[in-house]
Amino acid sequence: RCAPNGVNRGPLALPDSVYLHDPARLAAKAAMRVQMRNRRKALIREHPEAHWRAGDRAQELLDSLGLRHPGVVAVYHASGAEIDPRPLAENLAKLGWQIALPACEAPDRPVVFRSWSPGDRLLPDAVGISAPPRSAGDLSPDLLIMPLIAFDRTGGRLGQGGGYYD
Repeated sequence: RCAPNGVNRGPLALPDSVYLHDPARLAAKAAMRVQMRNRRKALIREHPEAHWRAGDRAQELLDSLGLRHPGVVAVYHASGAEIDPRPLAENLAKLGWQIALPACEAPDRPVVFRSWSPGDRLLPDAVGISAPPRSAGDLSPDLLIMPLIAFDRTGGRLGQGGGYYD
């Protein structure tokens, strides 16, 4: 959903039976986001070249999965210190993958994925995120490349807190 819904299987996951908008849980996740953002900024200051090469490393990881048949891959438009997936998207487009970016049509509606090609124009969506216009057409992704602030050893993801990918 475009609006926060609180469902997350990440580092601070709680059973579904727990009230999903528990103030203590939300405060703990917010504090963890601040801590992880600060750690990422420090790492970028110490190793700026690694941050810029991260898109290439993402391509290596994707190659290691052995995906041979192009399909639809959804990426995101990077914000702040997030890894920029554009190099990955451009490489995948050259290999025949159809690229999609998320778009929020209304704060209380699920996110949709719209067709995008490198160089296409982006416009602010309903929550101000750069997204393809409605005329680009909706797609159903086979693969999602999601933004994150941090992850744990079990693959739990701590996102920006908007609930877009929950």
